[in-house]
Amino acid sequence: WLAWRIGAVDLPGARKVHAHPIPRIGGLAVYAAFMLTILRNGQLTTEIWGILLGGSIIFVLGFMDDWKQLSAPVRLFWQVAAALTVTLFGLHLTFLLKLPFGNFLSILLSVVWLVGITNAFNFMDGIDGLASTMGAVCALLFLGLVWRSSQYPVSFLSAALAGACAGFLLINWHPARAFLGDSGSTFIGFMLGCFALYGSWATNDPVVAISTPLLVLGIPIFDIIYTTVARIRNGKVRSVKEWLDYAGRDHFHHRLMHLGLKVEYT
Repeated sequence: WLAWRIGAVDLPGARKVHAHPIPRIGGLAVYAAFMLTILRNGQLTTEIWGILLGGSIIFVLGFMDDWKQLSAPVRLFWQVAAALTVTLFGLHLTFLLKLPFGNFLSILLSVVWLVGITNAFNFMDGIDGLASTMGAVCALLFLGLVWRSSQYPVSFLSAALAGACAGFLLINWHPARAFLGDSGSTFIGFMLGCFALYGSWATNDPVVAISTPLLVLGIPIFDIIYTTVARIRNGKVRSVKEWLDYAGRDHFHHRLMHLGLKVEYT
């Protein structure tokens, strides 16, 4: 109702796969469910406060983009601001701290990581239920890993996000009655990126510590790297602005559909 009221509706187009206008601010449901659950739980560490604040910046940015269509520089600026907010609350990569300029490098790579994963999930939101399902699966994988090592704050966050994504699938599964929009896909990606930084994946083994979140988030990471390289090579993307704005049917899920794994739209 709200999407139709304010005009936040995704219209069909040559680069879209849906045939009818669909409300695209479903991220509001995921954000509200996640935030209410975490606040109700009441176990709020400094890092969790940073995650909630940074996630709120990402959600508001995505909501405004779904509603008013913001420019690429504006979106990138606030994504970086949200990532920096998280690092100011003490959440960043730790294995670089012993290197020269380790603190600066740690914050820089943490910001790059969060902005990258945020946009990777946004790029994946191309067919009914895909980003919601991927968000639920990745959150459950993080939950299984951190629960066994008694990392309960990360466990609560992962469980809340998995539940919020799964609940939204009731109206996002094919045929979708609402889309996540940027407000939902970027929020889910940002949260998962934060979980990767918050969790402790190995003791004194940086290779395992790095590879674990990379494996959990492997599909969206592969998709964003593959499509970025292909678009640059084909001359379709020549700047960060064009990279953020480009909407094409060349993502991993589109290629699977071209191979015969079809989703019927009516």
